[in-house]
Amino acid sequence: MLVSNSDTTAVTLLHRKQRRQHFLAAMLSGPTAIIHEQPYKPPLDYTSKVWSLHDKSNNWCREFLRFSKEQICELSVLLEIPDHFEGRYCAPPTTALAVVCFRLSWPRRFKDCVSEFGRERGWLCRVFNGVCTHLYERFQAKLEWDYTLLNPARLRSYCSKTYERGEPSGLVWGFIDGTHQSICRPRPETCNQELFYSGHKHDHSLQFLAVVTPDGLVASMYGPFEGRAGDWGMFKESGLQEKITGFAKDEEGEQLYVYGDKAFYLEQGVIGAYRAQRHVGLTTEELVFNTYMAKQRMSVEWGFGKITQYFEFNNLRKNMKIGLSPAGAYYFVSTLLTNCHTCYYGSKTGFAFECSPPSIREYFHITEDEDEVLNMYINHFFSAVDFQDLEG
Repeated sequence: MLVSNSDTTAVTLLHRKQRRQHFLAAMLSGPTAIIHEQPYKPPLDYTSKVWSLHDKSNNWCREFLRFSKEQICELSVLLEIPDHFEGRYCAPPTTALAVVCFRLSWPRRFKDCVSEFGRERGWLCRVFNGVCTHLYERFQAKLEWDYTLLNPARLRSYCSKTYERGEPSGLVWGFIDGTHQSICRPRPETCNQELFYSGHKHDHSLQFLAVVTPDGLVASMYGPFEGRAGDWGMFKESGLQEKITGFAKDEEGEQLYVYGDKAFYLEQGVIGAYRAQRHVGLTTEELVFNTYMAKQRMSVEWGFGKITQYFEFNNLRKNMKIGLSPAGAYYFVSTLLTNCHTCYYGSKTGFAFECSPPSIREYFHITEDEDEVLNMYINHFFSAVDFQDLEG
């Protein structure tokens, strides 16, 4: 019996879709792996103190949480941090956000956080994973494509900044590239290890695709993808090309582009570096263009570098255990917090392109009425404690 090409294509697409669903289920799952018996470990000594943001100085907060006290208070509202978590665990939103920032800022274990927050590892685990899962589900669509932020006027201003740096067309608004996040080798009984193994990097990893704009923001991020996924395959599978061709246009409706390395081809919405053909080398002009644009494209690498510089938890692959924790959400949350840090303090990319990022309230699209309420909340948060101190 003969099978037509259309039937073969349909079966292949169905197989890819099922494999993708299995991959995402394994990547975002919680404790589903088989926990083998381990030797007895004595409980840690901790004091059930009440951790409070007011007791910390701004210098301590900037060093260990990456944000000041007022910024932590503001972000707890903007990020809609919950105060109740699975298993009837409770925590003030500022404390819950501080737990996430404290652990992500350095490759700390839960036992390293016990002495700081005065809580047991179970409470810390529930709060940390609960906030990370919440932020992933709440802001995944925003990180993939922010329709309000990436408006025609802002995209045209990005193009003008890249043009001032020497990009010849004046139509490039961002730089695209893929990155990999190394993870701990999954157990065979947990999931299919082949889904996460990268033959190029020779380790198990998750792949992400990101677009960095001249102001230093990671304007678009898709993933995670399978460990063996390539940059061009992620670009085609993510649907980012459809978003660029449909919405990355200036006020006059002219198509704008992102620039990538040799892994990307010249297609709608994307410009790739010139590639040498068989028996035909690159011309001098093409070599000069590739060399110069490679320097401009380093901004996307600076964006990846800032994520791992300020939230070094992602550098320790043993923290990324598929089947035991939502490892796929950690890099997304770190990217979101890095964008918040860029809105507050700027970035190396914005300094190089002389392009200022939006304010934190512009980034989260806060209206004037919401801005007033947020200011009242922050003032009340700090003045209430000051008043109690005066009474004492």
